[in-house]
Amino acid sequence: MDRSREPITIDKVLDIIRQYIEAARHVHQYQTECEAMSERLVRLKDKLDGSSEQLRR
Repeated sequence: MDRSREPITIDKVLDIIRQYIEAARHVHQYQTECEAMSERLVRLKDKLDGSSEQLRR
């Protein structure tokens, strides 16, 4: 049966909404993880810059 011919039901609409919500959660989680990784990289760079400066002395 052609899916475009299937009737639209409340259950199908709710399922699509649930899928969008779940996808949004994954995007938010990914963004949070990327921000945390970025902060760690900035701190690491600062430490390396400090170590590099000490080695020059």
